[in-house]
Amino acid sequence: MVQNSDFKAIVPKEIVHSASAGHVQAGLPIPKASRVQIFSPDDWEGFTEEWASSLTGYAIVRRFAGSGDMGLDVAGFTDAAGFSSPWDNFQCKRYDHPLRPADIHVEIAKIIYYSWLGE
Repeated sequence: MVQNSDFKAIVPKEIVHSASAGHVQAGLPIPKASRVQIFSPDDWEGFTEEWASSLTGYAIVRRFAGSGDMGLDVAGFTDAAGFSSPWDNFQCKRYDHPLRPADIHVEIAKIIYYSWLGE
């Protein structure tokens, strides 16, 4: 038989903030670090584009969305010459496993292949 001494007293958490109209309408806010984990692929590319645009050193940041992007998701160009000058490519992928070399090789191969074709 369960004894009363086996039960733990329930102590409600102290209210730190009162609910705002926004909380009532939209629910509790999701911490930023948790929010990025639920981004859709399109949201993730948009987030990466916005982040890359905030970096210094890029004259142009361009997003190549969808299939047929030739291995480019978001590219940061150091000047207006685009691909003729140094540039960085940001891949916007989410995997259900830790990143593996095979994951990276495919993306690098796409860029090399389409560069070789002159596209």
